[in-house]
Amino acid sequence: MPPACSRRTGGPTDCLRGSGAHLGEREILVQRPSTLRVVCAAVLVLTAAIQSTAARPARASSLATFTATAPNSYSAVLAWSLPSEASRIRLFRGSSLLDDFPATATGTYTDYLLWQNTRYRYRLKATSATGKVLARLSRWITTPAQTGSFPRLYSSSSFWNVPVPEEPAVDPNSAAIMAASILPYANTVPIDNDDGWGMPIAYASPQSVLYDVGCTKYNCQVPVSFHIPKYAKPNLGSGGNWDGHLAVYDPAANHELDMWEGVYDAAR
Repeated sequence: MPPACSRRTGGPTDCLRGSGAHLGEREILVQRPSTLRVVCAAVLVLTAAIQSTAARPARASSLATFTATAPNSYSAVLAWSLPSEASRIRLFRGSSLLDDFPATATGTYTDYLLWQNTRYRYRLKATSATGKVLARLSRWITTPAQTGSFPRLYSSSSFWNVPVPEEPAVDPNSAAIMAASILPYANTVPIDNDDGWGMPIAYASPQSVLYDVGCTKYNCQVPVSFHIPKYAKPNLGSGGNWDGHLAVYDPAANHELDMWEGVYDAAR
């Protein structure tokens, strides 16, 4: 008997006649998938994937770069490129905050006071104006061995670098000065190389925040502004005594700021 087959909506239908031993005289309908429908579905999926990829913006961290190099035994040069929405940069040496300043799209920062043949890790954290973290990047450097002499601070004509002649002129009040400031302490001369009484030094960068430096004694009529890095801190003293000494050197301007009883006033 001929197969009684009907065409179903949605595609062609095949009819199979089985043998009596297996299927008898039943007709088995086999629905073939529509080639057109499969192809269209594939195109739709592919198109959706392309549209999804094109619509996804690049993450800010993928647009940021950070490099660190050691040009000599005592410094490291950090460089960055950041997305336009970056508002603030925080730089770290190891776990210690090195500096914190307004962001620039591109820039460099030189860190000093390093030791030769030593490995250092630097980290950059960039945030937006709302505090959103846009990038966290880190790099390692190893300083080379020291070669030649360490660069001399100040000019050769500075009184720090002018040799004392063999027979210098003696101040007329020299004996009184010695009696008041040197002789009473001759047997208790300390070596101040700690956080209490040592003289801290910091290197400023043009990226460091520019502060107005106040004055409480001597030549206060002269206005002073100076770049000071975040890691700069005065000495601490001990036993209730406190000098608040701090020296900041700005290589870019070749200027030095010396402070005594220096404090940070966040309200000013």
